[in-house]
Amino acid sequence: MASALDDDEIHNDDYYSLLNVRREATQDELKAAYRRLCMLYHPDKHRDPELKRQAEQLFNFVHEAYEVLSDPQARAIYDIYGKRGLDVEGWEVVERKRTPAEIREEYERLQKEREERRLQQRTNPKGTISVGIDATDLFDRYEEDYEDVGGGVPHVEINKMHISQSIEAPLTTKDTAVLSGSLSTHNGNGGGTINLALRRVTSAKGWGEVELGAGDTHGPLFGMKIFRNLTPRCFITAQCGLQFSSRGVRPGVTTVLARHLDKNTMGYLQWRWGIQSSMNTSIVRDTKSSHFTFAMQLGIPHTFVMMSYQYKFQDDDQTKIKGSVKSGFFGTVVEYGAERKISRHSVLGATVSVGVPQGVSLKIKDLEKQRESSASNIAKKKQEAEAAVLLMQESVRRIIEAEESRMGLIILNAWYGKFVTDNSRKHERAKVIDVTVPLQCLVKDSKLILTEAIKSGLPGFYDPCVGEEKSLKVLYQFRGVMHQVLSGDTEPLRIPKQSALHTHRHWPGFPPPGMKRKAAVMGASQSSESASKRTSFSASDEDCFSVPLEILEEIFLHLPPDEVVHVCRLVCHHWKEEADSESLWRERCRREGYCPRDASKTLKDWRIFYFLCKKRRNLLKNPRAEQNMKNWDILQNGGDKWKVEGLMRPHPNETVQKNFVTSYMMCTKSQLIDLEMEGYNRIFMDKFQPDIKITDWYAPRHDCGCEYEIKVELLNQKKKTITKYAPKTVYFKQWSQQKWEQVTHVFQNYGPGVRYIQFTHGGKDTQFWAGWYGIRVTDSSVEICPAMDT
Repeated sequence: MASALDDDEIHNDDYYSLLNVRREATQDELKAAYRRLCMLYHPDKHRDPELKRQAEQLFNFVHEAYEVLSDPQARAIYDIYGKRGLDVEGWEVVERKRTPAEIREEYERLQKEREERRLQQRTNPKGTISVGIDATDLFDRYEEDYEDVGGGVPHVEINKMHISQSIEAPLTTKDTAVLSGSLSTHNGNGGGTINLALRRVTSAKGWGEVELGAGDTHGPLFGMKIFRNLTPRCFITAQCGLQFSSRGVRPGVTTVLARHLDKNTMGYLQWRWGIQSSMNTSIVRDTKSSHFTFAMQLGIPHTFVMMSYQYKFQDDDQTKIKGSVKSGFFGTVVEYGAERKISRHSVLGATVSVGVPQGVSLKIKDLEKQRESSASNIAKKKQEAEAAVLLMQESVRRIIEAEESRMGLIILNAWYGKFVTDNSRKHERAKVIDVTVPLQCLVKDSKLILTEAIKSGLPGFYDPCVGEEKSLKVLYQFRGVMHQVLSGDTEPLRIPKQSALHTHRHWPGFPPPGMKRKAAVMGASQSSESASKRTSFSASDEDCFSVPLEILEEIFLHLPPDEVVHVCRLVCHHWKEEADSESLWRERCRREGYCPRDASKTLKDWRIFYFLCKKRRNLLKNPRAEQNMKNWDILQNGGDKWKVEGLMRPHPNETVQKNFVTSYMMCTKSQLIDLEMEGYNRIFMDKFQPDIKITDWYAPRHDCGCEYEIKVELLNQKKKTITKYAPKTVYFKQWSQQKWEQVTHVFQNYGPGVRYIQFTHGGKDTQFWAGWYGIRVTDSSVEICPAMDT
């Protein structure tokens, strides 16, 4: 059962986290959590076939969790061995004789072991042990005249050994220290080295490293290494070093240029100057079932040609067989061997080497591998979480309405994952997921209670950064006051905090909440029993506000609009009516200069009109080529590729000074807009479905024919198309007027589920002239607009 005790096995599919109950939960607590999730995920509540299918999967998973945890014996086994432990044949007969108390004692011991494994994973230890055995005597016996008496047994000896070990220590989100060392011996002579490397990630495209080393064979070493992505398919590394020895200082420089030739093939060019100068070129092809390498080197003192092939068996032990041939000035060497996984972190391999004039040797290698997360498993968990969020939408809407009516608990924003410093926001976004909807779904009676279970197992959650420390950050509103809390991944959480139950707020222009009646209205201290029973305010409560509406409206006009919506309208019914009033938001629009184009038409909601106008902007980055091709994904780059040029003819917008130009083969580029990252959350997009306005400017050259195309797609969470705008290709003949033309389209009533916008455009010249004679595009735009403004 040792394999079933691994840390991952215990945490995968955490039933406690799924039901959001304590590990010591009683049967009544389990039953209450089970009933609540069954009501949320019951398949009969959904008519859409896709949602129904997803609901069935989640419903079955919840049922499975409840069946295990409601059975005391199965629950005790699950606590130790995880989900896999319940499926082992013979387990019911052998291990069920043990009482739950006995199994729980063993579980406590295993928790300490898991803490040790977590520490080991953070340091990411890697090591190799390689042993060389000289078996020449098995194949090439000496003449009998020279053999010793009784020398009939072939002489096999260990002639070399190599041991290496390394550990990593993350210093910051960008800096990592790596400490490594090695010991080796060959034919009675040996030595060792120790190295310290400091690596810093400078940008999304590269990193730099400084290395210090010392040893008894080569002396101190100082080196620097730089890595840089030149293009999405090509990168370069440059390394220089100074080796100090009794013979003096020996410098060395190594440069490697690599390029992806196809999905599975890499090509390398290497140049080395200094110690053992050489030039090397190689091709490496790595697929799921094989690994092939071909290399040629010209150098001093080693010049050779090498070819190797490795076949990978598709079994649980990751068995591999390999063979290689290497021939050069040193002679010829043929190697063959096999490799097999013997435990979760270790691989055992053996290689036989037959060479002229080297002889025959046997290498045995034990490699301790670092833990690798499964990308496919992460993608699956993410998909399951997104499906759960879709099923929660209707329940969340009802919960929010109920909580608003009682000035209860509203989750404004919630994030889960690894948080970093402000100077690495791009890195932070990749490590954090939005869990606002799943947390709001767990709110009951103005309370949110999370147990000490790992939070990635909660419905609607998944692990965005496997193996790293994670936290949950929640921004919530309770009784009209905003609060923020940060909780560790395994820490229990209960909000509102006790301090929030006694919080009140004093607004300018109103008496402080010193009187008992007014304190109750403003949400001041009161018993929890009375607070839970009060779901609405009496008329007498509202009558306490004797301030005229004109003064209250003027106060609201001087407050930030977000605070008026999220805080003021939750204080009492009196304030809520004023915060929702048409006159307030119409006056706000007038003062800030937002007005509909057609003043004769009546707006349905001035508040939505105001916020859409305030947030309105071009969601495309670098639309006017002011930063060359930055932020654009190049889909097709034919001919002489995309280029940025100055305008050949003035644009109607005088601020536009540059444009993108296509060549004689098809050139297309694209941007993917994440609406949630741009500030348009899911509930807003689904409920109001604001207009999405697309514009693009394009122009031909006078002396060459060309074509232009555009496609804009509205995508769902899985990046599948909901609707699209793809007009016919526009063709221009030679000697056309090179005036600028604009294409415009507005998406309306597109339905719920829109999460991304994919903008793609491009073209080419139709006469295949070398250079840049194709269509020119610039000043593209994607905007979220009020309906009255499109």
